[in-house]
Amino acid sequence: MLFFALRCIERHARDHGRPTINGNMRIEVGEVGRVQRLEFNRWWAQVVCKRDGSRLALRSHGGEVVFGRHLIGEQRLAVARALREQLRSR
Repeated sequence: MLFFALRCIERHARDHGRPTINGNMRIEVGEVGRVQRLEFNRWWAQVVCKRDGSRLALRSHGGEVVFGRHLIGEQRLAVARALREQLRSR
């Protein structure tokens, strides 16, 4: 049982979500060895976060990417606030 728990931790040790805003809104999400990179037009990008912080995503033109799964609710809310502020200060 301990072996499986350690294996699960090892598989997810490099999971990440990195949003950046340089011209456009870019996000790189890495989970279980796969990396997904998406780019959204910063004028249309929306930060989506549930009020309880249980889900954080970027959305634009019907596309959406969920990130921040490794964060706790308060951290997701803080990231959402910071991203919204950066998008407003275009």
